Amino acid sequence: MAISADKINEALKLLEDAAKENKDQFLSATTGRYENLKSAILDEKGLKERLALATQKAAEIAANIKDAALDKTREIAGAIDQNVRKNPWPYVAGVGVGALLLGFILGRRSAK
Repeated sequence: MAISADKINEALKLLEDAAKENKDQFLSATTGRYENLKSAILDEKGLKERLALATQKAAEIAANIKDAALDKTREIAGAIDQNVRKNPWPYVAGVGVGALLLGFILGRRSAK
């Protein structure tokens, strides 16, 4: 069950009003209690540690993705290299056709 910010603000306002009216009674009633609530709200060290842990985990995931991509790239490059070495003429013809088309396109633009 999610608690809305309005309800939290309303509860804090009621606590503030009660604290103003009966400051001594409020302090004696809350001293040593509700430490979990206090630590959840004010625990900056824990927050910093959780953020550092999350950052470290994200860095590890990014490194794993980078390594996997590098391995896959090397695998594909090796397969292409083997295909070119076995039968280079289709690749030579493809490069020639590509160069011819590029020259034709660039030649038409400069002639205008």
